[in-house]
Amino acid sequence: MRTETEIGGSAVSVAYAATTLARQIFESLAESTVLLVGAGETIDW
Repeated sequence: MRTETEIGGSAVSVAYAATTLARQIFESLAESTVLLVGAGETIDW
């Protein structure tokens, strides 16, 4: 289902959405250290 539809095409967690946005804003994250804070389903990647 995921490979034939767009079900998996959007962010599935706050952590995923945050890293996707950071990649759009910053030129490179290769030399960066990132801390994501949350609890339960909020921070699940």
